[in-house]
Amino acid sequence: MFELDVTKKLKGIEFDFRFRADSNRIVLFGPSGAGKSSIIKMVAGFFSPDKGYIKLNENVFFHSENKINIPVNTRKVGYLPQEYTLFPHLNVMENIQYGLKFSDKSKPGYSIDEVAEKLGISDKLDSSVQKLSGGQRQRVALARILVLKPAILLLDEPFSALDSSTAESLRELVADISDELNIPSIFITHNLSDAYMFAKDLVLVEEGKIVEFGKKEELYSNPIRTESARLMGFKNIWNAYQISGSRVLCDNGYEFTLDKENKKADATHICIRPENVMIIRPDHDIKSSLKENIVTGRINRMKNAGKDYFIRIKSDNGLTIHSVVPVHACEKMNLGINKKVSVSLKQESIVLTKDK
Repeated sequence: MFELDVTKKLKGIEFDFRFRADSNRIVLFGPSGAGKSSIIKMVAGFFSPDKGYIKLNENVFFHSENKINIPVNTRKVGYLPQEYTLFPHLNVMENIQYGLKFSDKSKPGYSIDEVAEKLGISDKLDSSVQKLSGGQRQRVALARILVLKPAILLLDEPFSALDSSTAESLRELVADISDELNIPSIFITHNLSDAYMFAKDLVLVEEGKIVEFGKKEELYSNPIRTESARLMGFKNIWNAYQISGSRVLCDNGYEFTLDKENKKADATHICIRPENVMIIRPDHDIKSSLKENIVTGRINRMKNAGKDYFIRIKSDNGLTIHSVVPVHACEKMNLGINKKVSVSLKQESIVLTKDK
């Protein structure tokens, strides 16, 4: 169990972070400048919170009331930043060995050969780091950390400078190692796909605060906060003016049906992911499952994103609706700008959220 409850004033800005997670793969997700790096730097001990506590299982890294503040060099934290931070005059083996000079010899870590094999750099141990690719350099930097057998691994967007395929393979590698060696990891990213692929627990960060935290599946499909929905890619967010049983009145006079009676009496918004807005093929009968929440309008924007089109529709009553449709489906339906369409908002995919 990882627990953090701290406040910190930095450059005149008050940061307030509070979350807990019981898995070994935690992702801090949010826009740049939200405070994600500040969180893990306090976990690492690079600077201290003003008050609060940071705990990893039975290990207390910081506790202001109990006057506990464990030094950086004894926290056994592995910190991997964006920069490679390798010594250019040393070869791969020497770079990996460097950290062992400062390790506690009574608590041996993993062998260099074992770590090098896991990271796929066994054949590079005698190579100059200057001759390595960016992905290989990050593997060496990670190896230097892992041989110390860290209590927790902190990853500060370490793959953001790499090409997408290399970054993806390294992200998967770190996830596998975290699971295999049972090393808790906190991964920072502002990419939603990366966040979802790595996380078991997801922490949403914005403007120096934790918006919401929990299991990734729950936050992705059923966030509580409206801001969480925005961060998690819900493009369709409308005001909820009146909620009665399984029906909700929203913007432009539309009333939508939920798949079950609403329990969120204090909800302020209705949200649905664009991929759950179904454009109905004009040559097909409307299925019984699609008979509810039908809206008609015209397409006023289409953006090709490779395998999908991002489509924006203006309804007859002026409601803006976003949908994601596979390219092949767009071609079958002959979709285009100003095309008249009917869409169905899947009942089970409608989420009610609140501002506070």
